[in-house]
Amino acid sequence: MYKKCTSLCREMTIKFVVPTKMFYFAPHITSAHPMEHTYWICLGSNHEPHTHIPKAQAILKQQFPNIRFAPEEETSPIGINSSAMFVNQVALFRSSLSIDEIKAQLKQTETYLGRRPEHKITHLICIDIDLLRCDGQILKPNDWQRDYVQRGLKHV
Repeated sequence: MYKKCTSLCREMTIKFVVPTKMFYFAPHITSAHPMEHTYWICLGSNHEPHTHIPKAQAILKQQFPNIRFAPEEETSPIGINSSAMFVNQVALFRSSLSIDEIKAQLKQTETYLGRRPEHKITHLICIDIDLLRCDGQILKPNDWQRDYVQRGLKHV
């Protein structure tokens, strides 16, 4: 599968490879010098986290080569009825992509790694990647204030 988008100023294709598939993203860029944004995300998993978190990291490193990860932290579930502990990890990267484009890439990564809508019912989360903040705009204030997020921010 190959998708190519062309803007008025230039065309750009971002390619990243994962073990069994190849993805192509071609964001629209409307300027010859796109503005870079700083993004903070949080990865979480309570179903085989020591498999899913590294797979998500590998994909994110391909998408965003400048990404930095905080140490993983095991946490109790918040807001769901589950006895399975979570592994969470905060990460930081810079990109010229818009918030909507970043959200779409994160959602595609979750889906590729097995995330399905019915997992909200079963509370088995193989991977959850939340976009917490873009530049000065906090997008998930409740998550941003969590202790494990605040600890992770100190490491990125």
